[in-house]
Amino acid sequence: MDWKEYGETINYYLTWLYPNEEILYNQNINDSISGSAHQVNILIDKTIASYPIRIIIDKESFKESTIDTKDVESFINLLRDCRANYGLLTTTKGFTESAINIAYS
Repeated sequence: MDWKEYGETINYYLTWLYPNEEILYNQNINDSISGSAHQVNILIDKTIASYPIRIIIDKESFKESTIDTKDVESFINLLRDCRANYGLLTTTKGFTESAINIAYS
């Protein structure tokens, strides 16, 4: 499975699991705080009780090594810049212990 198939598989699974939700694949976000455009693998924008909720799912599927602190910090910055309430970073290689600690902090 290559990186594209990996992303499509995640998208397929989510649309199967949540058929009533609008799950957008391979999206560009142009309304970031910094003014920069960002490409994200999966985007879910929803309003619940008149509160906007944004979820970003990104993949680091075919990196040479495990996800490290730098990767997690970069993803956290992406979530902040794109005003995401929640985020999920997926990988086929695993995470270092320090990356997990950063993610939970």
